[in-house]
Amino acid sequence: MIKAVNRWDVAGEFLTELTRQVVGGPGEILEQQDLESTIRLLFRQDQQSRVRIEKMVARLALDGSLPPLDPWTSLLLWMRSMCALDFLAQILTERQGSPVVPQPPQSIETSELLSWLLTDMWNRRGDHWMKLVALEFCTPFPFYGLTPAE
Repeated sequence: MIKAVNRWDVAGEFLTELTRQVVGGPGEILEQQDLESTIRLLFRQDQQSRVRIEKMVARLALDGSLPPLDPWTSLLLWMRSMCALDFLAQILTERQGSPVVPQPPQSIETSELLSWLLTDMWNRRGDHWMKLVALEFCTPFPFYGLTPAE
């Protein structure tokens, strides 16, 4: 499944495919509740699953394999992947026809780049991303094509 993922665009393709594989979004698992309760639920599930998911991400980054996923693990992995894709969209924005952020060094291995995007980036931006997902799900303010609240 993984070949040479040491360029941002190829990493984006891998993450896009991962996003398609794991879940259809928060509407698959979250029940309609208030914004604060949804944020607290996402944070709690993330904290309880963090070590297990980071081990899964390390294996995924090495060989591209995913074990069978329960609905919460799917949602949490989906959020990590969407967060990484959002980051990539920001850094791949061009200015005057050239990327502002250069490609990663060739010395960065496939597993390092994917682990960084799905683990380290999540540890820096996950709290913000979970709030966006909750806001999207619980209010009529769509962000990324998730199912908006009625």
